[in-house]
Amino acid sequence: MAKSSISTHEAARVASLAKLALEKDDLEKYACQLDEILGYVGKVNGLVQDTQKGANSKLATRELKNIWRADAVCPSPVSIEDLLADVPELEGTHIKVPAILGGDDE
Repeated sequence: MAKSSISTHEAARVASLAKLALEKDDLEKYACQLDEILGYVGKVNGLVQDTQKGANSKLATRELKNIWRADAVCPSPVSIEDLLADVPELEGTHIKVPAILGGDDE
């Protein structure tokens, strides 16, 4: 069995965090497996960082700028009167709806 850079003490700590009861022989085996897993995670992490560096360098070659525009109210193609004509019940210029929260009118 290859020597792991993860100690059996560290493997025991991980096992206790995972609520696993392991024997000493199992701890040595799992320490090696944990070391392999962390190696794979390191490789994937390196790939992700390389990808991010590539993306950042591509963005740096382009001219980036913020585009701001003023907020504007656009006129509606439908009048308020036409919209209110389809409402089942009005109270003045307000739409009357059934109460959904507890109140005096229950």
